[in-house]
Amino acid sequence: MEIEDKYWEVVCCRHLKTIYKTSINTKHISEKGLKSLIETLMAKYVLSDDEIVEEYLRIPFKKPIKYVQISRTSEFINEQLHITFMTQIADISILAYLKTKTNLV
Repeated sequence: MEIEDKYWEVVCCRHLKTIYKTSINTKHISEKGLKSLIETLMAKYVLSDDEIVEEYLRIPFKKPIKYVQISRTSEFINEQLHITFMTQIADISILAYLKTKTNLV
């Protein structure tokens, strides 16, 4: 019997060099949590402490500053859903994409 596990492959690169890579089972993180993780990783590598604080400030009549813009794309290829999240600032890029792993039970 085959069981399909879905997981997020998260890859953080500086130029073309991978500086961090991990796989997270979709059972353990929501899409909202994944986006928060991507924002946190980007903040770690690119943003200053003050820029990170500015992302959380909500001042009336002042447009909030959003340094980390994450784009989500999805498409069907061969009847399988492919979802990708991506962000890039300066020389750092983070890509998270949905993968399926088939396990024999």
